[in-house]
Amino acid sequence: MRALFDMLLGAVVKLVSKTSTSVVQEENYPDLGEDLDPKGAKGYNYKIVIDPGHGGKKGRPDPGAVGVYDNKPVYERDVVLKIAVELAELLDRSSFNVVLTRIDADIQSTLPNKVAIIRDEKPDIVVSIHANANAGKPARGIETFFSSSKRKSKLLAECIQDSMMNVFPDHRNRGVKEGSRLYMLRAHKVEGCCLVECEFINNKKQAKFLVDNYRQIAFAIYKGILAYCDSL
Repeated sequence: MRALFDMLLGAVVKLVSKTSTSVVQEENYPDLGEDLDPKGAKGYNYKIVIDPGHGGKKGRPDPGAVGVYDNKPVYERDVVLKIAVELAELLDRSSFNVVLTRIDADIQSTLPNKVAIIRDEKPDIVVSIHANANAGKPARGIETFFSSSKRKSKLLAECIQDSMMNVFPDHRNRGVKEGSRLYMLRAHKVEGCCLVECEFINNKKQAKFLVDNYRQIAFAIYKGILAYCDSL
């Protein structure tokens, strides 16, 4: 099973680097050595679905929000896929049963398709990863959405938001917010679910942050998930 996961993970990294026309390429990311190595973490036997928001360049493209870094476009679909793949590896090392709603930068992945995966897999946890954007003057900050109709959703959102702010204390803390209207939070029955907006990709400075720090972001979300599981 581990060998299969490693093979798929390697294929994803190669595929994203090969197919993406944005600035999100493997050479942009620093090697953090053992800083993100969760060896020794206790085993967690939860099933978790990680959703890299948006996705797909074929069929009906959904790049998500768009920013600019180094005079090149950077797309939300690519940034969050990199975060999600790294997060999946960290969780796998801690004995989570990990499912990704997409592992391909090209193939269309609609919201109903993603929710169908969640319903089929019946996970304990769902985390949807996004990069934010706004109209007008670019905003900044990190925020996490929960569903008030789901008993464990706010706790998960708080754990991940707290972890993100611990890792990135210089970023604006936009807090946890009610997001029951969001499709990825309302269209399934998983109690432990949230949606993370990692920063504002349409803010040039924060686009650079998202591109340069995908491993740190994944680690922050990972630690938040562990905190949530430890609190159950």
